[in-house]
Amino acid sequence: MGIWDRGRPMHHDRSHPRRTWRRPSGLFVALVLLVAADCKSGGGGTPAQDGMYDFVARTGRNDLRGTLLWMSGEASINAEIGYCRTDPLQTDMQTFRYICETGDELRNLVYIIDKRFPLSRSRWRAVVSQTRQRQVCVRYEIRNNQQVCVQYRTESYEVSVPVGGPLTFTRRQPQGTDAGT
Repeated sequence: MGIWDRGRPMHHDRSHPRRTWRRPSGLFVALVLLVAADCKSGGGGTPAQDGMYDFVARTGRNDLRGTLLWMSGEASINAEIGYCRTDPLQTDMQTFRYICETGDELRNLVYIIDKRFPLSRSRWRAVVSQTRQRQVCVRYEIRNNQQVCVQYRTESYEVSVPVGGPLTFTRRQPQGTDAGT
């Protein structure tokens, strides 16, 4: 037999009081699972080096492009389309948030730059309008004591759909350096 027998430690020295094995608390188990999930989800990403990065947000329609300036843990972005400003109501201390006005089909565009791992965990989100159609009844008749639709028409309507995804970054070469040397 080993040191553990049926979940209880066995002690060879009887001068020590016998300790019984206790089940870990729920808080301890939750903490272990949280740490494991963070590691599995890429928690060990590489922090960004100071410098300028080009970014792309793939929207499925037109890609959004811009630049990220990362200096000493501070971020600044410049989008090619639209005007962006920091979110004055930001409460999340793990990210930098930029609200952008694009003037195209994307509404409420937000770039979310992760403070710890900006190159691997940053993302974008927005809202797009989609036109959908439905059949509506325009004329009813009574048949066999029941109301039945006998004429339909197609009606179009708009819905707001949330979209989003990761930002993809490419580091720019510093000015005055040659990539080939």
